[in-house]
Amino acid sequence: MESIAICVVLVFGGLVFVALRNSASNSKAPAAQARKLPPNAVNNFGDSPDRTSRLVDWICDQALAQTSIQLKNDSLALTRIQEASKKCLETLQSSESTEIDLPFISADASGPKHFKATVTRKMAKDIGAL
Repeated sequence: MESIAICVVLVFGGLVFVALRNSASNSKAPAAQARKLPPNAVNNFGDSPDRTSRLVDWICDQALAQTSIQLKNDSLALTRIQEASKKCLETLQSSESTEIDLPFISADASGPKHFKATVTRKMAKDIGAL
């Protein structure tokens, strides 16, 4: 019987799991090996944590200028900004510009605050996000 090696690679939370299995083997349990990714490793969206955090900082600075509210202290707003940053960087891989629209990002005594901005590929490169 011919031997075939099967390799399965899974990426979860910064860990790479590689399972190798010899199909001719009678053993059902694959041999697995885990390796921690370096902090600047590229994730499945094509962006690194450093690049995403630069865009998050830029968005927070722009939102502070627009709404006079510091969003870096608001964990819920920061989560939404991080998700929007990842999506933005993914979109900028194939287009020249994209729009970030975060309605109801925060609120103060005068009412809800919204954030909307257009990010171009050139702007992202200037801040070091691309």
